[in-house]
Amino acid sequence: MSIFALNKKYYIMLKLRNGVLLCTLLFLSSCMDEDLSKISSTVSLNPDIAIPLVQSTTTLGDLLPDDDNIYVESDSSIRIAFSSDDIAKVESDSFLEFENQDPTVENFTIGVITLPDFSQNQTILLRNLGENLEDPIIATEIENAFTLAASNGNYAPFPTIDRQSGGSYTQSASDEFERVTMSEGNLSMQIVNNMGITIDYIKLQLKNNDGNNNALIGEFEFQDIAPSSEKVVSLPLQGKQMYKDISFDVVAVEIMGTGPNVFDSSTYVELKDTDNILLNISGSGISVTEGKVKFPEQTGPAESFAFDLDLDDEVSIDFINLSGGALEYTFSSSVNTTLELDFEITQLKNPMGASFKRTLMIQNTGTGQQKVSIPLDGYKFVFDGSGNQLDVLYSSKITDTDGFAFFNQNDFVNLSIGIVDLDFSYVEGYFGQIVETIDPGELDVDVSLLEDITSGIKLETPELIFTVNNSLGIPFEIDLNFEGSNGTESESLTNTTFNIPSGFGTTISKKITFNEANNLSELIAIAPSVISYGGTVTTNPNGNQGPNSISPGTGVSFGYEMELPLYLRISEAVTTDTLAIDLSDLDDSMSDDVEEVSLKLNVKNDFPLDVNLMILFGDSLSGNVLDSLEVDLLKAAEVDDNGKTIAPEIYTTEISLDSDQIDALFDANQILLDIKIASYDFENKAVRLYTNYTFEIEAGVRIKSKIEQ
Repeated sequence: MSIFALNKKYYIMLKLRNGVLLCTLLFLSSCMDEDLSKISSTVSLNPDIAIPLVQSTTTLGDLLPDDDNIYVESDSSIRIAFSSDDIAKVESDSFLEFENQDPTVENFTIGVITLPDFSQNQTILLRNLGENLEDPIIATEIENAFTLAASNGNYAPFPTIDRQSGGSYTQSASDEFERVTMSEGNLSMQIVNNMGITIDYIKLQLKNNDGNNNALIGEFEFQDIAPSSEKVVSLPLQGKQMYKDISFDVVAVEIMGTGPNVFDSSTYVELKDTDNILLNISGSGISVTEGKVKFPEQTGPAESFAFDLDLDDEVSIDFINLSGGALEYTFSSSVNTTLELDFEITQLKNPMGASFKRTLMIQNTGTGQQKVSIPLDGYKFVFDGSGNQLDVLYSSKITDTDGFAFFNQNDFVNLSIGIVDLDFSYVEGYFGQIVETIDPGELDVDVSLLEDITSGIKLETPELIFTVNNSLGIPFEIDLNFEGSNGTESESLTNTTFNIPSGFGTTISKKITFNEANNLSELIAIAPSVISYGGTVTTNPNGNQGPNSISPGTGVSFGYEMELPLYLRISEAVTTDTLAIDLSDLDDSMSDDVEEVSLKLNVKNDFPLDVNLMILFGDSLSGNVLDSLEVDLLKAAEVDDNGKTIAPEIYTTEISLDSDQIDALFDANQILLDIKIASYDFENKAVRLYTNYTFEIEAGVRIKSKIEQ
């Protein structure tokens, strides 16, 4: 056989060696360092040729990928770890948020006002009365009597006045109003007889005298009013209307007189120019419902009302320290004088602990309204068991006016009080059972590193440590959801509900450990491409067990650590691969010169893994498998009770290819690899992987040709 032919056969053997060796060591990531320079480039013309292929020692540490998540411990054991301090957070304002409080509106009317008592006098001189009598003859007789009395020491006979009208006399009732309608009060009419003769009868009518309205206010009748004496009659004023200007009408007057005999001195009475009838009108206890008045200073409406903070029914606040916000009140008034309004909110305290008080000077706003905003920085709400209710007390004072202004008892004040932009520095109370959602996300975990070893790995001691930091003064129940998915299958963690104590005044940190008891091993075993998380946080899971508290910047934050020590079981994990080969440049007849091809292996193995390899020679064009080669390649090293290798396994074998397999090799254009891997005694033991595990291999090919000696 020519050297050229032998070299071609040698080339075939190299192709076979590369395929078989690569498949055999694939579970070690095909990372062995093959030094092809060790392969001889010259071959003796010997019908039985042995070709050394590789002599190599590899540690598990040599095979590890360069990854920041792989850690080697001091004892050379390996773990994979991932962590993040802050993957999610639920802020304090999620549990107690103060919306702008809808304004509470209070309306009140000014009601009736009380006018000062008034008193006015009207003097009707006897001479004027005479001039206004219906009978002019009597007026002449009165004048004659005055003339006689002037020359007779002020004494003369008094003429008879038959019952008749005595004229009308105008008068100003009060300078406190121009017109009023009264709901209460009394009007007293006092009549004084300042004449020397008895008034036998007099009837008076009190009327308004505004030029257009001469409505009757009331009538007064008197009899037998002796000289220098008086009589009084009262009139209720309810529903009466009175103008500033009034008139007294003497509807009827009757004085019997002393007779006409001027010579009978026994009939003489004292008679002077100043003789008169004095009328005194006085009003007292007068309340008016409308009119045009000078507003007197007096107490206005006083009342209280309450409004609740807009919070959930379960929430009960003890106190709130405010860092911002404003009390806004809006008012409108139709009252035509200034109303001094004092109001107090008893639960709202200033920094000195005194209740909030303000005085508003409310004036007529016409059809508009006025708005005032009072900053609440530094204030606090102290409810003292009053729930979430704010009590507002108010009182008012009507200020006086110099001029006249229109008034009606239905004149109103509209007061609206609200709280806006409320911020707090601290809140204490009971916040109820509130359910908040943890924003879903994905853990930054890549467990595909395990796939670099093989699929189907089941870790014995994986741990997912979920860290919860609670800086709120609220206890929680956390219900977590973890799901791993690889696109075709998924696994979820179980038993993921936990209670977190209150962080009242501090931060409570709790580590929640998930392991094989929570199905974590099964989740990792599917080599998930995504591990998603979510869940809910429920406040006060056991009800009201004590005060809750929150302050800005506090909340519940979540982090995690995932520890994946390589302490594992592998049960018949299957890996497949395809290698393309191309022997088309060889003469088909060359395969006839090869009588026998065998692969010889000497292996010293620290790895606790069994590997079985099936090599299939395939034709990709037809899809047919031409032949196969089964290689009982490697037996796992035995391990102790801790899963560590006791001693390496020594393995020597020589695998011969039959003629069909050699022919299939020449005809194939691809090699299909079917690799099965299992850990040592996987049904009973888990194994550990250490970086100092070694794999020593010596491999060669023996070719026997048909050349005759």
